[in-house]
Amino acid sequence: MMSRRFRVIWLIFTLLFLNVAASAGPYTSRLPLLSDEDTQQAPSGGEASVGKDALRIPLARNPAGTDASSRFFMAAASDGKEGYTVTFDLDGKGTRVGGGELVQTVPHGGSAVAPEVEADPGWEFVGWSTPFNDITAPLTVVARYSADIYTVTFDLAGKGTRIGGGKLEQTVFFGYPAIAPIVQANTGWVFEGWDLPFDVVTGPLTVTALYVVATYPVTFDLDAKGSRVGGGELLQTVIHGEAARAPEIEANPGWTFEGWDVSFDNITSPLTVVAQYRRLTYTVTFELDGKGTRIGGGELTQTIAYSEAALAPQVEAAPGWVFEGWDIPFEIVTGPLTIVAQYRRLTYTVTFDLDGKGTRIGGGELTQTIDYGEAATAPEVEAAPGWVFLFWNTPFNVITQTLTVVAQYRRLTYTVTFDLDGKGSHAGGGELVQTVIHGESALAPQILPYAGWFFDGWDIPFDTVTGPLTVTARYRRITYTVTFDLDGKGTWTGGGELVQTVAYGEAATEPDFSVIPGWSFDGWDVSFDNITGPLTVMARYREVSCTVTFDLDGKGRRIGGGALIQEINYGGSAVAPFVVGDSGYIFEGWNVPFTNVTESLTVTAQYSQATYTVVFNLGDKGTRMGGGELTQTVVHGAAALAPEVEADPGWVFDGWNIPFNEVTGPLTVTAQYSVAVYTVTFDLDGKGARAGGGELIQTIAHGAAAQAPEVVAFTGWVFEGWNTSFNEITGPLTVTARYSTAIYTVMFDLDGKGTRVGGGELVQAVAHGSAALAPEVATTTGWLFQGWDKPFNIITGPLLVTARYISVPTPVITSVNPSKGTSDGGIQISISGNGFMVAGTTRILFGDTAATNVITVNSGYGFLYITCILPAHTPGTVDVTVINPGGTLCTKPSAFTYVKTETQPPQITYLSPDTGSESGGITITLNGDGFQTQGTTQVLFEKAAATEVHVFSYGYGSRYVSCKLPPHPPGTVDVTIINPDGGTGTKSEAFTYLEEAAEGEQQLPHAADLNADWRLDISETIAYLFGWQQGGNSIAWAIRAAYLWQNGERYTYDEFQAPPLCWILMP
Repeated sequence: MMSRRFRVIWLIFTLLFLNVAASAGPYTSRLPLLSDEDTQQAPSGGEASVGKDALRIPLARNPAGTDASSRFFMAAASDGKEGYTVTFDLDGKGTRVGGGELVQTVPHGGSAVAPEVEADPGWEFVGWSTPFNDITAPLTVVARYSADIYTVTFDLAGKGTRIGGGKLEQTVFFGYPAIAPIVQANTGWVFEGWDLPFDVVTGPLTVTALYVVATYPVTFDLDAKGSRVGGGELLQTVIHGEAARAPEIEANPGWTFEGWDVSFDNITSPLTVVAQYRRLTYTVTFELDGKGTRIGGGELTQTIAYSEAALAPQVEAAPGWVFEGWDIPFEIVTGPLTIVAQYRRLTYTVTFDLDGKGTRIGGGELTQTIDYGEAATAPEVEAAPGWVFLFWNTPFNVITQTLTVVAQYRRLTYTVTFDLDGKGSHAGGGELVQTVIHGESALAPQILPYAGWFFDGWDIPFDTVTGPLTVTARYRRITYTVTFDLDGKGTWTGGGELVQTVAYGEAATEPDFSVIPGWSFDGWDVSFDNITGPLTVMARYREVSCTVTFDLDGKGRRIGGGALIQEINYGGSAVAPFVVGDSGYIFEGWNVPFTNVTESLTVTAQYSQATYTVVFNLGDKGTRMGGGELTQTVVHGAAALAPEVEADPGWVFDGWNIPFNEVTGPLTVTAQYSVAVYTVTFDLDGKGARAGGGELIQTIAHGAAAQAPEVVAFTGWVFEGWNTSFNEITGPLTVTARYSTAIYTVMFDLDGKGTRVGGGELVQAVAHGSAALAPEVATTTGWLFQGWDKPFNIITGPLLVTARYISVPTPVITSVNPSKGTSDGGIQISISGNGFMVAGTTRILFGDTAATNVITVNSGYGFLYITCILPAHTPGTVDVTVINPGGTLCTKPSAFTYVKTETQPPQITYLSPDTGSESGGITITLNGDGFQTQGTTQVLFEKAAATEVHVFSYGYGSRYVSCKLPPHPPGTVDVTIINPDGGTGTKSEAFTYLEEAAEGEQQLPHAADLNADWRLDISETIAYLFGWQQGGNSIAWAIRAAYLWQNGERYTYDEFQAPPLCWILMP
């Protein structure tokens, strides 16, 4: 604010002088070239404000009752002797708070003292109207002010737009009002005013617009066909953009509520929503309960309008039954209805005759009343003693008349077995195995016992046989006395007794005994392991002798006296040999005595050895570092221990001048030396080859230098030198070549059709044998990146790699088939045209929604078309867009129309197959209309729920249902499908369950893809005569020719026949 005053200070002084000469009253000024909107009239006696960037121009006014001319004359009238009066006029906008007085007497030429002024609120003191530093006449000095101005900002809070009135940012004088903008609220909002007043502005101000959310009335019209029972109200006030709450509707009798005519999930204006209904009909099913047949009258399944009557079928009862009417009335139908036929069963008397040979102990009664076609229950029969119940004389599993059933028996016999227990043989009399009538006697066999046994009779009687019997022979053993005689040369110590009783054929137990000294036990005179009579067993002995062996220990020889090996009687003495020691040994005697010999003995000669001095002479070229001493005492014939010798530098110790491994006298051994040489090996590390210079392996004298080989590096390497010096060799040395890896430049050329967006750089330095890193490429529109023109996984030199592309044409859509579908989507769409791509990923948009399962198909002859699954979408017409992988695209305007999904009930036209085993488990396909893909579909076979239910689309809006057949008793059943929205459809008698085939064969519901034996059911003859097939091969007349199929025929599958399927009649 101060800076603006300084910029116009010259204008202020000019106006001050003009003000002195002006007439009484305020003087106002406006700058030219400003509009009314940019300028506000200043307060009286104040200043004008010119826009927010305008200058503040202080304007003076004359004191009350004084004009400029009178002040001028007053100044002229004073003579100045007493000084001059200087009056400071504060103009009613401020207060003196210090400084000079407001009225002062100032000498001629002197200066007045300025009062200190505090401006009133809304004003700012800016100085005085005239200078007062050289007073030469009376003077009135008027205080100058500038009015405070403030910025007022109107904030529309992002929910509205200014369409007139005051600007959103205004400059306003203190105490004055701002001008309100005119606001138009955004959609969904209502402008309610401002949060703060702005009619008296006293400071900077931000005024924020206030809004309330827009609401709209939503009316639900029930169309006089239903009543609200809950949920949302029929008349609702709904916030903009939110959903109305649907009322819960109970349709009037005879109607079904189907939904609403328009959506109300995004309310943007007042709305009336009308309920939709359809006339209610019900399925009435007449169930004959498997006991009758319709022969006229009403159909078994009828669709009946609400409150009308169903038409009763005419029923002929099955054999054994009498039709008696229906279980419930059906004159006024008010819901789905199943009406079951009522029957009365025919019954017959079945009598079981036990023929006086048995007694009933359970099971069925002997006299029974049985329903027609049912089975009687067989009594449980206990045959009289001596009889066995076999069976009944006639079947009674299907009763169609009064019946007497007679029990059948046979006479009872038993097997009697005579067991000889392995100790005798049959010698006559009765057989060992006999069949004996109940209560009679078996005939005893005659027995011849084996050796060592006496036959002692039978273990049980067998004179009255009443059941199977095993009779075992009894025996008694024969024994003998066995005596062991020790012959006076031994004493019994244990084991078997010397006198034993032993059974025939068994072994006696050998006694344990000790032998007197000088004798050795030599066995028994006879065997006693199989005793067949009384026996005496005699011990045998031999006299003991001892062997004395004289061992000379390899150090001497016998020259006389006793032999070196002698046999001596127990207790005798050996004779010593005469011995002389070998060279280097002296015989000293024997190690043990050899008189009174009582056991075999080895006597070893004792010797003492001769020793010699061995001296090792190292000369002046080596030093002993260990091993044997240089002077040693060595036993005759032994080896001296060699010292360990370290040769002096430059010499190699080569060994000794004479051997010393067998010393036979005093000995001096002298060390032998040669000049040292070393092997120097140059290792090229597998990365180069020698091209000249020194050999790779060299023999170098101590202190000399090796010669460097000349090296040529292999491809990918650069030879850099050697790892160690070899100019003064003092030991074996391996010198290894040093290399650095060769580096090559690899450049990737994007050919002007793509841009690198990641991955490897376009120019790379790559080590020999390594791989370059492929850049990630984003292609320009119209091109599809296809890789690179050459590999770069093993770099062996500089390389230029160029990107490969294929040109992507701009697609053209000629047709969309079908061009209309329901809003829930899920059907297959075919798009024809040209410019489609097989490579890459093609995208299809219906409006802004992407289709799924997009496949480009080659139809042959070079023509391509696209298939996809239609996405869900709100009803309406949308554009269809094909976007090729390279970004080229084509949009066909208004090419597809979504229609509201109808909720018509589903209809089943046929099932495939429509027969199957009672155990279920096979896959069944339902064909028809009105199937829904969104949600869970149910399929019922009668009341049994199928599993694995799936709804599939197979093009152009067609759908079918696949499910797994549930188990069910044999018979024909209705099939019902229930859509996710509750809509149902039933096909009467749509599927037949067949009885399971007997073990080892297969009952044919439909002879497709069979590879086992099977049995024909007559009910299948007509239905599938021309439909049976194996794979693609029809079998209707493959073997039977013109003959009719027969019920119960059995066939076998022959995989070796041609065509692959043949069915051959089995007997």
